[in-house]
Amino acid sequence: MPPPADAIIPAREGDGEARRQALAAFARLARSPRPRLLFVTHGRGGGVARHVRELAAILASRADILVLRPHRRSFVALEGSREFADARLWFHHRDWPGLVALLRAVGVARLHLHHVQGLPPAVLDLGREIGCPWDATIHDYYPACPQYQLTDASGRYCGEPDEAGCARCLAANPAQWPMAIGEWRAAFARFLGDAARVIAPSQDAAARIARHFPGVSPAVWPHFEPHAAPRATRKVLVLGGLSPAKGMDLLVACARDAAARDLALRLRVVGHLAWPVDGEALPLSFTGEYAEGELAALIEQERADAIFFPAQWPETWSYTLGEAIASGLPVLATDLGAFRERLAGLSRARLLPWDAPPARFNDALVEMAQPPASRWQPSPADEAAVADRHLAGVEARAGDPAACLGIAGGLAPAPDEVLPQATLVELFDDGVRSGNGRSTAELRARLPGADRAIDAARAAAHRESDLEAALAEARAQAAALARDLGAARAAAGGIEARVAALESSTSWRLTAPLRALARLLGR
Repeated sequence: MPPPADAIIPAREGDGEARRQALAAFARLARSPRPRLLFVTHGRGGGVARHVRELAAILASRADILVLRPHRRSFVALEGSREFADARLWFHHRDWPGLVALLRAVGVARLHLHHVQGLPPAVLDLGREIGCPWDATIHDYYPACPQYQLTDASGRYCGEPDEAGCARCLAANPAQWPMAIGEWRAAFARFLGDAARVIAPSQDAAARIARHFPGVSPAVWPHFEPHAAPRATRKVLVLGGLSPAKGMDLLVACARDAAARDLALRLRVVGHLAWPVDGEALPLSFTGEYAEGELAALIEQERADAIFFPAQWPETWSYTLGEAIASGLPVLATDLGAFRERLAGLSRARLLPWDAPPARFNDALVEMAQPPASRWQPSPADEAAVADRHLAGVEARAGDPAACLGIAGGLAPAPDEVLPQATLVELFDDGVRSGNGRSTAELRARLPGADRAIDAARAAAHRESDLEAALAEARAQAAALARDLGAARAAAGGIEARVAALESSTSWRLTAPLRALARLLGR
């Protein structure tokens, strides 16, 4: 069942014509003699996006590729590739039946799920609703672990506890779908169990998925390796953006140990850290973020003589490891995930326990950080064999161009126009949690203004608080003065009464001559 509507989509001028043009492009796609494949993925970029892009490029000569991904909160984007790039529509979650109808009309022959982050739960039933078989590639451990990487709150490998332990973790950091861990895994067990193929890029990833889903036996299909190129450099590199799960804390600890022992090590992150670290007194520096295609050139420019992977979670593949292997440099990595099998047989590689002390990693780096005597060059991927493997059993299905033109629902291009009206919470959910770059940019553009507004509100609140305190003090002083005045008035009244009583007394009258004589004598 599609999720309920949670927003109203305002109509925009030109939507009707743009939508008709998009549906006409889908109708052209439905006439294609090649099979139509639907890739379902998230919008966060990284290794998943790279694999989807590379796989689409390999299959492009033999199949037409459609990609479904989250767009904004409550939206999904459906778009074709190459000559069908104009086949592009956005569907609100409430329009899910329209999306299903369009995919049926296009004649999708096979669905390939890469990730569901940012998508509604209905995506797990999409293959059944379309009426086509489906594959699933394991890029992380999301089907078993709503935290993706089998890590705890500190970003370290959790050890894969029992369901009760996972439930405690989930209670502290809820999943995107409001499900208990048992319900979550049952939903994915049904999806993976009925898949035509479940694919993992490494033996380790396949084994971990099989442990959590006993009825599933993933096929191991490694991702595509880059070509090697000779390098000659003299420092230790750490590749990619680092979080605690990626080994940020271990790297900082290694830098501190190197400084404390005065080791001849310089650690250089080609990328950035999840949050700032004071590295001024440490042999640790950073290049900052980089574009995906720049990594090989950056490794070349940095002139390093070893590469270090301090990951604290069992990586399913790691594209940056492929770049490290291609560099010909010695590689040191933790013994989790795909590192073990991908580095097997590579003489210039070494693995250490993921929880080894920092000093042990540094000692290994000192030993390994020598100019490479030789380099390892993997064989280039046979693209024809990759295409044969992925398209095995896939047959073109007849589309219905007329049905495409009559699809209900779907929003024509330009939904980014609604970004200025989105709340900061919506932008965070769509940009940070769902990986939409435009929403993230909008959030970044708005945050300084939000900070200024918060500062102004705090200053106004402080001013108001100060005024309220001053007013309260003035009121207290006024009350004290009023009390003092009342007491003075009461005292004056008492004195006046005593004076009057004295003047009317017999003694006062009898002593009147004496007072008169005293005044006379005084003059």
